[in-house]
Amino acid sequence: MRIYLTGRLMIETESGLLDEEELPARQGRIAFAYLVLHHRRPIPRLELSEALWGDNPPEAWEASLSALLSRLRGLFRKLAIKADISALSRSVHVSLPAEHWIDLDAALNALDEAEGLMRTRHARAAWPHGLVALSILERGFLQGEEQPWVIRERGRIHSGHLRALELLADITFALGETASSVHFARVCSDLEPFRESAY
Repeated sequence: MRIYLTGRLMIETESGLLDEEELPARQGRIAFAYLVLHHRRPIPRLELSEALWGDNPPEAWEASLSALLSRLRGLFRKLAIKADISALSRSVHVSLPAEHWIDLDAALNALDEAEGLMRTRHARAAWPHGLVALSILERGFLQGEEQPWVIRERGRIHSGHLRALELLADITFALGETASSVHFARVCSDLEPFRESAY
């Protein structure tokens, strides 16, 4: 199972593709993204409520949250997605199959791998890893949403995006592709005009 959190939210399985439009409205998309980002730990229901509604939850927020999670579970079952959402006491946890892939995890792993290869001067081997990282990290995250946690996550993604651009500038320079190196460095400096390393 492959999960895409950047750009359009999507789940890709052997049986097909679930697009974000099939998730239960805006709150369903936000809940899905938050649960997947934090799938390694149980999430307190109050924390999930704050992720969805901030400081202004609906009066019956617990019932609304339960209904939303039930709709997500039903959608997973209908599409035979091997994932489940369980309520453990006062917390919520999403269970993903062992063989799952999440784009943001893949991007950051690829970035670390590429940087490690560059430290040992293996620019050609680092190139595809750097491209994987860039192609994911440049896609944006939950466009139109401005919750504090979304803004923080965008900041983390943006930092990774800048790292990927600088890394690709270094890789292409090492490979003698000067024009490409200048291109990646220029995109980086356009995004962050005061980033001296890009200059």
